[in-house]
Amino acid sequence: MNLAPGSTIDEFPQRAADMSSEMRALEQQTFEVAFESALEELAGGGTVERFCNEYHVRLSPTRFRTWIFRDRRRKQAYEAAKAVGAEAIEDEMLRIADGLTPDGTPALVDIQRSQLMINTRWKMLTVWNRERYGDVRKIEQTTTTRLDPATLSTPELQQRLLHALGVSPSDSNDPLDDDSLDFA
Repeated sequence: MNLAPGSTIDEFPQRAADMSSEMRALEQQTFEVAFESALEELAGGGTVERFCNEYHVRLSPTRFRTWIFRDRRRKQAYEAAKAVGAEAIEDEMLRIADGLTPDGTPALVDIQRSQLMINTRWKMLTVWNRERYGDVRKIEQTTTTRLDPATLSTPELQQRLLHALGVSPSDSNDPLDDDSLDFA
């Protein structure tokens, strides 16, 4: 698909392999222009997929996410927007639980459908911000190190054995000890 100068497009091809190098460059430029708007959508509790489908030029959510994750600063901005968006989803969950429409008026609701909506949003929050909404498990581990006598020298093994028996090496009554022999 080649573009004539000054022409516009409504949608990028679904596969990058179907794009010319000019089309790929245009898609990259579109991503750069769309990024700030995408962050606003995410901060409002929206999704990348919804943003890509509703943007004035239909974007591939997969390629847009890939483009975001290629750059450390973009990825950090994306994650920060999702953290703010989690707050908006909290509000939405309360509204659903209270049986209100988005404008705040009471509505007749299907309880099972509302429960599904709340559970889905809750699960999404646990993925978006696991530390705040998810189950964070801290694991404490205690290990015991066993001594392998084969790795010790004979004097060190003797010293450890005496220590384990509660005998200090100076308390030894070794008859062959030079200090204990007195021939005077």
